[in-house]
Amino acid sequence: MSEVEAAVGLVQLKKLDKFTARRIEIARRLNAAFADNPALTIPYCPDGCKHVYHLYTLLVDERIIGSKDRFMEILDKEYGIDLWTQYCPNYLYTIYRERGYKRGLCPRAEDMFLKQLVNLPIYPTLTDQQVEYMAEAVLQTVDRLREE
Repeated sequence: MSEVEAAVGLVQLKKLDKFTARRIEIARRLNAAFADNPALTIPYCPDGCKHVYHLYTLLVDERIIGSKDRFMEILDKEYGIDLWTQYCPNYLYTIYRERGYKRGLCPRAEDMFLKQLVNLPIYPTLTDQQVEYMAEAVLQTVDRLREE
């Protein structure tokens, strides 16, 4: 790390508590919007723990909405919301496959990664209006896919 990067990092660290509080507030709003929807599983945080929401990860139920990929496509193309899937099972990375690890080692993890897990945008500068728009877009997409 260069001195300039370190200086920027020190300034950003002073903002960490504020950034974390905002992420938690955004997640609280999204959790409230999605909590009662059977097609969506919201992030779990046990009592006595603090989730900082580096990512906001939802699990979608393909039995209800069909394809996760279609869900992501609609939100991207029709609402301008870029969802992604992060952190695949480690053994699926090339370096491990080259060492003999193969698909099927942890089928549940693979299934979750490929068919259920999506990450919604979450960053401290999201406005309340953007969070509301995103929540509504997700719910409308779920309703639409249920009907298809």
